[in-house]
Amino acid sequence: MNKNEPHATPASPPIPRGPRGFTLVELLFAVTLILVLSFLAFPSLKTFSARDHDTSMATFVSHEFNRVKTQAQMRNRPYIVRFQDFSGQSPRGIFEIYESNNTSCVDAFTDLNANARRLARYGFGATPLAGQADWTQPPGGTDKIIGLTGWVGVGGNLAQPERAQPLVLCVRPDGSVHTLAAGVSTPLAGRIALLVQRFGAGQIVTPEGPARVIRFDFTQPARLELL
Repeated sequence: MNKNEPHATPASPPIPRGPRGFTLVELLFAVTLILVLSFLAFPSLKTFSARDHDTSMATFVSHEFNRVKTQAQMRNRPYIVRFQDFSGQSPRGIFEIYESNNTSCVDAFTDLNANARRLARYGFGATPLAGQADWTQPPGGTDKIIGLTGWVGVGGNLAQPERAQPLVLCVRPDGSVHTLAAGVSTPLAGRIALLVQRFGAGQIVTPEGPARVIRFDFTQPARLELL
């Protein structure tokens, strides 16, 4: 190497660069995308939540009925379960439980409104009246968009439920179920279906989705069917 030649300066090592941050445009795009997806998903989430509500209420009714069967066997006396105030246009309905002082369903039906002791009175939708202390609140309170739309007897059509007449069932101490028809107590033959319906919460109240069906038969526990 010639001593007269200038010395070359060694190249400096590259300075490591940290991760690049998001630009303002990228952040605005991400926020906009999240808002659009949330807006599109909200109706589905709302429907799913409402569907969960009617399933929960139907499950509660079936569990209460099965609890009545257990109580009738433990107390050795009949219990009356009555469903009424049905509607296909708005969420409403009544579910009552009575304990009878008699020993047979025939006498229990006769004394239903006189001597039977009411244990619970649940209201659906808009049925419970404010200020009345005799209403029993289900777990989570009364859901204003859930109602009872009727019941279907043996061989009936779910699309044409009975709404004019209450559904009155008697649970005997042996766990069997009797029905009240024209003032006569008869063993339940086949199955009876109770319909629990979800309604829209807007200005125009209409049924939404299929009804939840609770099946009652002579000796088996009440069963919930998700249609």
